[in-house]
Amino acid sequence: MIRVLARCAVVMAVAAACAGAAPSVAVTPARAAGESRTFLDKSFALLRRITAGATSLNARITITQRAAGMQRPVSADCRVEFRAPGMLVKEVREPHAYTVTVSNGMVTSEFPATHECDTRRLAEGEDVLADFLGITAFPDPEPFDLDFAVEGSLYVVKAVMRPQVQEALARDLIRNARVAVRRTIWLNADQGRIVRTFRATLAHDEETCEFRSFWLNLEPQSAGGRQ
Repeated sequence: MIRVLARCAVVMAVAAACAGAAPSVAVTPARAAGESRTFLDKSFALLRRITAGATSLNARITITQRAAGMQRPVSADCRVEFRAPGMLVKEVREPHAYTVTVSNGMVTSEFPATHECDTRRLAEGEDVLADFLGITAFPDPEPFDLDFAVEGSLYVVKAVMRPQVQEALARDLIRNARVAVRRTIWLNADQGRIVRTFRATLAHDEETCEFRSFWLNLEPQSAGGRQ
């Protein structure tokens, strides 16, 4: 992830100048602990349905990345195709093209403009949906402090890795650089779909995926349908 983001930072420098900060959103906390627990349970049920039941996933997203050391984020249009158990294609179309393919336990990043190609193995514990699209039901929530909020009509699940866990991972930063230490997932429970995900890694890289259309197992999960 670090090499891909760094490469993209150079290739997409023009886009960075035009990128702005994400708009702030007013957060309305749940009114009571019981209400928050109910909303959180509903959110996890939806995430489990998506992650456990996904045999295929197709989406159009806006992907916004900020590599460590970058002052401003870089945004791009992206097409995503996932096939269980672990095949993924992330095809960035605009403003500058590159493709990330995950297949047979290997990650390949191709940059047509520079005719460059990077290949690596999936890291131990790296998950295709969680670590390339930010979609997870937190099968092992123990390392995280979990929180919940409501933003308008959206349920928001937030996870921050506990400090002692981060400190242990930081002892081998090269090996654990891609590990997500902060995650946020925005859900539209009425439509039964994921709207947005955010993840920040131990190496301080950040990525937000805004799902403009979302097809799960060939069924549309948003009003926009296939694009």
